[in-house]
Amino acid sequence: MKSILVNLSRLTIALFVLFIITITANAQDEDRMFFVFLNPNPDAPVLEQDQLNELQKAHLVNVDSLYTHGNLIAAGPFEGDGGLFILVANDFDNAYQLLKSDPVIQADRFITELFPFTIEYGNICEIKNELDMKDYQLVRFIPFPMIFETEVNTDKIEKKHHSYYENINDSIPLLLEGSLGDAGKVLIFNSKDASVIENIIQQDPFIINRIFAYEIHTLWIARETFCDQE
Repeated sequence: MKSILVNLSRLTIALFVLFIITITANAQDEDRMFFVFLNPNPDAPVLEQDQLNELQKAHLVNVDSLYTHGNLIAAGPFEGDGGLFILVANDFDNAYQLLKSDPVIQADRFITELFPFTIEYGNICEIKNELDMKDYQLVRFIPFPMIFETEVNTDKIEKKHHSYYENINDSIPLLLEGSLGDAGKVLIFNSKDASVIENIIQQDPFIINRIFAYEIHTLWIARETFCDQE
């Protein structure tokens, strides 16, 4: 598995990739949350191993600083490469500056996407052990481009979307759903199996009605980050 910096084992990733702020539902300010996708940069500069090691150390220092100052809620790698940050900032510009403070970002190791993030269902919880990690499935909904002008009752489809997950939640719990504004949505499922989640997503009314396309990432992050009790 590849870590946020280089190809490393999961055990090594666990030492530096995850920091969670102790927060509660009442403490969260959803208007000030920002979601960051860290996408692998195929044109990232080639670095020697000692340079990568120094970059990793600098990254750790910065992540610890963001965590200490209350600007980082969660971070974790995707299986394969890439990962996510969830930041807390005053506004978009402030969030961008926080993101650019990371030496890994400054070194062009990733192509970043930064979005305002509003939790619509679920929450992010205090964790007991930041190194007790598990797999979740993250689904990113990406809006389809509207090639033709059509009348689509998105409110009705959204109600069907919520009803769909209420009906299946006992078997495959949806832990978190959040809006990325005009850029789509993020859903987090309590499952290790991406193929199971793909079968579920393909029946989502948003997907059936071509409101969103989707991509699925296995996310490795601290157990109970999304308030699951397993």
